[in-house]
Amino acid sequence: EGCRSLAHDLVQVHSLSDLQLVVNDSEFNDQGCNAVARLFRSATAITHLAILAKMTNMSDVGITVLADGISYLPYLSNLWLKFSRNQGRITDQGVMKLCATLSAAKQLSVLVLEFYECWTLSDVSADALADAFKAQKIINELYLYLGKTKITDTGVASLLEGIRGLSHISSLAIDFTGTETITDESFSGLPEILGNLPSLSQLAIGCLLYTSPSPRDRQKSRMPSSA
Repeated sequence: EGCRSLAHDLVQVHSLSDLQLVVNDSEFNDQGCNAVARLFRSATAITHLAILAKMTNMSDVGITVLADGISYLPYLSNLWLKFSRNQGRITDQGVMKLCATLSAAKQLSVLVLEFYECWTLSDVSADALADAFKAQKIINELYLYLGKTKITDTGVASLLEGIRGLSHISSLAIDFTGTETITDESFSGLPEILGNLPSLSQLAIGCLLYTSPSPRDRQKSRMPSSA
């Protein structure tokens, strides 16, 4: 109900450029996603978007609706999507729908994706993410948090292949903390991948050197303008 009210209040704000939604409520569900997505159809000037959802009742339906809404944001350059502790309601199908939208986004410079404890996600999701990255050319910062999923070494290898083509990337973080289906062999091809990323200056693998960024932290991971 709160998201529907907020969307109604903001729907006339056509000049809105920076939007952050934080939801830590099991009552936030697919209907809430629908209300938020309707907002995007009016606020097409958004360049910086963060949706931080923890322990919600969103499903693949909600992810699909949000992905469709995001497709109405042609100037989007900074996207933060964090869906954690979802109890298995978000599956590979939802991630695939989101990745189709990411593939078509033309202005993305900063991308943060977190599916922590979305334990049904498998190599199918990893492959979809890899394909989305291959379609991108200007991503400068990429942060992936896929802890406690069912992604395997094969999925990690696919993700790394997708990242290989991001020649402009300067900052990269990949965290699989708690994912028991991967081994050290997952990153055996990483040195070769890094050789194809000449602009990379910051790298973090796992959880020891990096903390999941917040869109409010403009110092650690600045959200640049779309210029």
